[in-house]
Amino acid sequence: MESQEERLLTAARNGDLQTMTSLIETGAQVNARGYSGMTALMTGMFLYAGDGLIFLLVKDWLGLGFHLFVLWQLYRGLSALNESGEAKLAGI
Repeated sequence: MESQEERLLTAARNGDLQTMTSLIETGAQVNARGYSGMTALMTGMFLYAGDGLIFLLVKDWLGLGFHLFVLWQLYRGLSALNESGEAKLAGI
């Protein structure tokens, strides 16, 4: 039987927002890592970056710029999440 975290990672890979929301609301750990070492957020960022490549191919600079902005904000959130986890482990 898959854990909530494994199901969350699978839902992230499949883009299943409803399942992801449900799992997070019932306590799935969003910073849990899968077998590849990636979190659900990292997987989402990777897929979103791939989507952004489409804008590069069609030379939609505004769309590409928006994707880069969102990816930067997601990265900042991931960094903050990791730092807060490290702070908890250090007892801060």
